[in-house]
Amino acid sequence: MKINKLLGLVRRILLRPFSHFVNIPKVWITFLDERVEYYKNLEGEEREKINILIQHFKTSKKFIGANSFEVTDSHKYLIACLAVRLVRNIGLHHFDSIHTIVVFPSAFKTEEISYYVDGVTGNQGMVGLSWRAIERGFRIHNDGDCVVTHEFTHVIDLTSGDFDGIPQLNDESFYRAWTKFLIEGYPKIRKELFDSSEFVSDEAELFAYLSEIYFEKPDHLLTEKPHVFILLNDFYGEYSEKIATSV
Repeated sequence: MKINKLLGLVRRILLRPFSHFVNIPKVWITFLDERVEYYKNLEGEEREKINILIQHFKTSKKFIGANSFEVTDSHKYLIACLAVRLVRNIGLHHFDSIHTIVVFPSAFKTEEISYYVDGVTGNQGMVGLSWRAIERGFRIHNDGDCVVTHEFTHVIDLTSGDFDGIPQLNDESFYRAWTKFLIEGYPKIRKELFDSSEFVSDEAELFAYLSEIYFEKPDHLLTEKPHVFILLNDFYGEYSEKIATSV
C-alpha cells in the first residue's frame, strides 16, 4: 500500500497543473448538471473548485471495464464527480492509494468475496464498482444509498493504514472524540440507526454507511444522531451553514 500512496502522490503533483489549466468541456458540465444533484447546486468558486478536482481525478485514475463493460467518458465523469465530493474540503491526497477503478455492469463477485456485491475496495490500489448501483445512487440522490460514496469512504479510511473506521486524524482531541462516538459507540449506532443490519458488520462499514447518510440525508442524521453528524461534519466540512442554523 505504501508504494501505491507514493505513486499516487507523484501522479497528483505531476497532474496538478493540467487539472488547473485544462477546463472540463462544457458538454460534460451540462451532462453533470443534468444528472448529479449536488453538482448542479454549486456556483462560483465552489463550482470551479469541484471541476478542478473532477478533472484531476478523471486524469489520474485508470478506468477499466469488466465483464465486457465499456467505460466511456460519461462513466468517468460521473464517478469522478460523485467521488470528489467527499474530499473537496479535505484534499485529494486521501485518494492517493487508489490508481485503478474497475467498473462492472452489475453486482459482481471477486476471488476474495464469494457473494455478489455492488462495490469493493482493496488495499492494492483498486476499487470495484457496479454501474447499475452507481446509476441507482445518482438517480435517487436523497435516499442514503450511493456506492461511490461508500467505497471511497473506505479509501479515505485506508489513509490511516487500515480499514478500521478511523481515517487519518491529525488532532489528538478529534481522534479521542472519533473513537468515543464512532468506534466505542458502534454497537449502539448499528442497533438504533441501522436496526442491527448484517451489512454494517464492523466499524469500517459503519463509517462508510454513515457517510452515505451524511451526504444524502443530512437532516435525518442530524435529527437521529446529532453528535455523529457534528463529528462527520467536522471531518468532511460539507454543511457549515446547516450546523450554524440547526444545532
